[in-house]
Amino acid sequence: MADIVEEKRKSSPKIEFEERKRILFHIESVQGLPQAGWQPVASTFVSVESLDTRESFPTEYKKTNSAIVWGENIPIIDLKDSSKVRFEVRSHVLWNKTVLGKTETFSVRELIKMQNDVGEDRDAFISLILTLPPSTHASASPTHQTSFKSPSSPNSKIPTLSFSIREIATKDRNNTITAVDLQRFVERCQSEALEELREIVEKIVHLRQAFEGSSFVCLLDIILGVSEGVRKAITNPITKNINKNTVACIKALNCALVPYQSLSGRQLAKTSENSTVLMKEMLCGAVKALACVETS
Repeated sequence: MADIVEEKRKSSPKIEFEERKRILFHIESVQGLPQAGWQPVASTFVSVESLDTRESFPTEYKKTNSAIVWGENIPIIDLKDSSKVRFEVRSHVLWNKTVLGKTETFSVRELIKMQNDVGEDRDAFISLILTLPPSTHASASPTHQTSFKSPSSPNSKIPTLSFSIREIATKDRNNTITAVDLQRFVERCQSEALEELREIVEKIVHLRQAFEGSSFVCLLDIILGVSEGVRKAITNPITKNINKNTVACIKALNCALVPYQSLSGRQLAKTSENSTVLMKEMLCGAVKALACVETS
């Protein structure tokens, strides 16, 4: 049996969870683009393309020139080490959109390694060769990249993009919780709370049958009524305020009822008057606890 379990474990696909990082790209400049004619408006920009999410993060527009300087930070992007990124130099004039050049695709891990190789100084930039459209620069090759300490010479004939990449530290990890993560957390808490509440109702129903005709029935009916109110509050998408505290409170109440779930009226009658008083206080406490959950 152990061999079968071990074999099944080995054959099961390994699920790996990769943490996202807050990545900051600084676009410094583009060198070596072909000279453009008269330009009435600025139309050239660099776009960081996230291939995983299919999102684009552009710089501001500049007029096309053989050397264009941005010195601009792209808004922080949440990416994984394995996320694929490509840089594109584009032109956008009215309805006409053109890709002037683009780099090959790199993972964030590869880009961070390149940055580490050139250093963390403010003027330490990665330089990637831009592949131009065939009609513009047929000889440009996408297979080489270099790193440098300061911008390339304006006389350079090879089209290149210079930029830096930084990983921004996250002081509070709660800031990275997404709406989807929060929704899953609420749903999990809701499921746990409803299960504990269901067990409470089962115990109270059993006690009500056991104490039929006694003074405890009124208290037990109140608990059932408040339990139904708690259930509606938890399942109502507008008013629900469910979290781990709610689950813990209901679970504690459920556990407190365990010693009494098999108690009968005859057994209680045989106990001392003090036990009867304690039973009433316990049931009153249950009502108060559920009421607090319902109104929290």
